[in-house]
Amino acid sequence: MAGGRLYPATAVDGKVPRNDFGNVELYKPSMIPKGTVHLQLPGLMRIARKMDIDCAPAVVGWEFRGHGRSSSIRWSCCM
Repeated sequence: MAGGRLYPATAVDGKVPRNDFGNVELYKPSMIPKGTVHLQLPGLMRIARKMDIDCAPAVVGWEFRGHGRSSSIRWSCCM
């Protein structure tokens, strides 16, 4: 869809929208789901879990090594 706009997902009922793998895809700042924030803090997932705040790993790109690729997860996206 050339020239089309991508609208980010929206958080519903206090839940961060995730892909099929349980991550949030944030390849550009405009992809942050509405109602969430992208935080770059070490240990955030553990802290959010203790405070009962929904939080998901943020995939911000891909790393290519050898004959394969893997997602590059950087920090988290939280309610």
